[in-house]
Amino acid sequence: MSARVNSPTGTTQEQAAAWHARLSSEASTDADWLAFDEWLQNATNRAAYEVLEQQVEVVAAHPETFSKFLPDAEASPAHMSPTMVRFAVLGAVAAAATFFLLSVTADHPKRFAYEAAASGTRSITLPDASVVDLNRGAAIRGEWRRGLRTLVLERGEAAFRVVHDDARPLEVVVGNVTLHDLGTEFNVIRTAGGVQVSVREGSIELRQGDQPSGVIAAGFQARVENGQTAITSTNSADDAFAWRTGRLVYHDAPLFAVLSDLSRYSATPIVAADAQTGSLRFSGVLIIDDSQLMLRRLASFLPIQLEQNADRVVVRSRR
Repeated sequence: MSARVNSPTGTTQEQAAAWHARLSSEASTDADWLAFDEWLQNATNRAAYEVLEQQVEVVAAHPETFSKFLPDAEASPAHMSPTMVRFAVLGAVAAAATFFLLSVTADHPKRFAYEAAASGTRSITLPDASVVDLNRGAAIRGEWRRGLRTLVLERGEAAFRVVHDDARPLEVVVGNVTLHDLGTEFNVIRTAGGVQVSVREGSIELRQGDQPSGVIAAGFQARVENGQTAITSTNSADDAFAWRTGRLVYHDAPLFAVLSDLSRYSATPIVAADAQTGSLRFSGVLIIDDSQLMLRRLASFLPIQLEQNADRVVVRSRR
């Protein structure tokens, strides 16, 4: 039986750099690779290693900027082969990349912005290895600085898988609503009428302006409309994330909520003609497709008819 390999310690980013340096060495063993493969099974670890590799590429492309981290060729032991020198350089580059990443995120504000095209979703790995999936047309911007990570959901829908860091908590700002992450996986929808948050793992503290509005635990969702917050349990926390696999899932949902979702996939607003129509209930799964096709499928389940106007689609009850 091979000896058990001790995994690196420290932050996730530091572990990734340590693995990179260890596996770049000629002294690495099969046991090291097996332990590394086991470490990679964790999605957070895998994302951190992918970020590190991206940073290694940046450092390698600008060696003059990071030359102080690289080994001095003249000072290298004479017995080192070219291969050993190359491995030493790779290890140093990994260390430089990690230093660069940590210094930017800890000491100097790092700003970024991403958006998804209207025709497709987009997955983003952030500097701390957190992952954000943007639904069609969604946009975020962020700033990493000492003591705080801030993301602003400017429009649309996004799913967040956050790497928790006590030293630098993460907040997601959606209009007047601020979500303080407590180590979570959650989905956020920003609409003209308000904000909806669904939590699958962990919990979130929700605030409106400077006022706390409650804590959303796993399996619960919150709706914030007109300054009011309503927190309710969900039938399945996975339903809020179904859009990432091309589906919208509903359990006894009011039609006005379904039409609000469909409007986000349409070039023109889709609205209920009146309160009676909007109060119809729908349970089922809609495949995300052309908005007109989605509406026609919905009409096959409910007693509704569609009216196409110049600037919107009106859904009216046939009852």
